[in-house]
Amino acid sequence: MKLLTENATFDAVKFDDKSPYTIMFGPDKCGSTNKVHFIFRHKNFKTGVIEEKHLKSPPSAEINKLSNLYTLIIRPDESYEILINGESKSKGSLLENFEPPVNPPEEIDDVNDKKPDTWVDQAKYEITFFFF
Repeated sequence: MKLLTENATFDAVKFDDKSPYTIMFGPDKCGSTNKVHFIFRHKNFKTGVIEEKHLKSPPSAEINKLSNLYTLIIRPDESYEILINGESKSKGSLLENFEPPVNPPEEIDDVNDKKPDTWVDQAKYEITFFFF
């Protein structure tokens, strides 16, 4: 299921996987994939670019010969819960359980950073004093 982006024009003939959406949710059983998708699109507040945020550890889809009910609950406190047939299968935070993260890390490793040639890896120094 796709919750379409506000103000997006809907044309059923042209509707496809590239159609703009805000939330995509539902089971996906295709080849070796068996999971419940939960993806939301979020505008990066620094760059202005809209990014897809994917649930890091999605639950497995219920695969059987019965009808199954998939429920997504998004709460005002930025938490979510996924139910399958009324049973909670995944819950967490929209800010913590998605990749890439909504909030960027406080520090980002500099791949070009390196230790100076005079760097000492010894855990502590021993200093010896001589008195005469």
